Amino acid sequence: MLVINQNQPNVAITINGMPSILLNNNINSISLIENRGFDADTLQIVINDSDGLIELPNRDAEIQIAIGFGINLINKGKFIVDSVMHSGPPDIITIGAHSADFKKELLERKSLLFENKTIQEIVETIAKKHKLESKVAEIYQKIKIKEKSQANESDANLLTRIAEEYDAIATIKNGTLLFLERGAGKTASGESLDTITHNRSDGDQHNYTVSDRDQYTGVEVRFLLSDKAKRQTLIVGEDRRPFKIRKIYNNEKEAKTAADQQFKRLKRSLASVSVNLARGNAELSAESPLKLVGFKTEMDNHNWIVTTITHRIDASNGFVSELQAEVKPKE
Repeated sequence: MLVINQNQPNVAITINGMPSILLNNNINSISLIENRGFDADTLQIVINDSDGLIELPNRDAEIQIAIGFGINLINKGKFIVDSVMHSGPPDIITIGAHSADFKKELLERKSLLFENKTIQEIVETIAKKHKLESKVAEIYQKIKIKEKSQANESDANLLTRIAEEYDAIATIKNGTLLFLERGAGKTASGESLDTITHNRSDGDQHNYTVSDRDQYTGVEVRFLLSDKAKRQTLIVGEDRRPFKIRKIYNNEKEAKTAADQQFKRLKRSLASVSVNLARGNAELSAESPLKLVGFKTEMDNHNWIVTTITHRIDASNGFVSELQAEVKPKE
């Protein structure tokens, strides 16, 4: 009877839907980087091929990977092979891949004009074009964009540009084009993601940085009054040292939304932290809510959102994770 050590790092890989025991048993190392937005997740697998029995995968082959400890593995999704290298001696195979959700067509440049469309309508139009499902966070669904030109620009870049304007994240996960509130730690349907707690007693390295938290106390924005050419000013937060948005909005609702999102952006930039986890955590991914315990009081008092996570598995270090996180603004 096979006994599996629950503290032993483990990996399960399939190629084009078929498990490869030979490949899984000969892995030297794995590096998986998970990003937010349209920065594709990347995967690198290094395999021992000293006996010469492992077949080289074709470019565009589909890899599915799960990582963790023992039998407790977390599915990290599908990846498309974009590079294969064989070197030696000793003979090794190095496979590079990117997340399968990011199709080449999303990066192709084109020219279109969206007029009087809501963000939801724009996202749905692009999703249907690429045979994707779509979900837009409720806060953005009814925001109407008077005019948005896509001039020799990819769909991915257009969505990123709109997302940055409204402090959102546009990305694709599991065949669904998502337009989410940045740093909120929520799904498109508004449900909160599970917060992952990390204790310093696990013996990890960290780097905590604080910026000038008093740089801006609020956000100032201008908008046009209905049926008038007169401009009105609106303040979110305090007006002692406001950040001033240059754009003039068509109405108070649009101005208030823009100011709220900019204020959240400023709050997130107050502090950042990076942590090297000596024991990897496969549950961590980009946009995971994170709570730190046992660090400095200031660090423990913040709620954090993971922006980038790198998982590494190899013989010398086992399974480790490195994360970068920003402050999650309080509701």
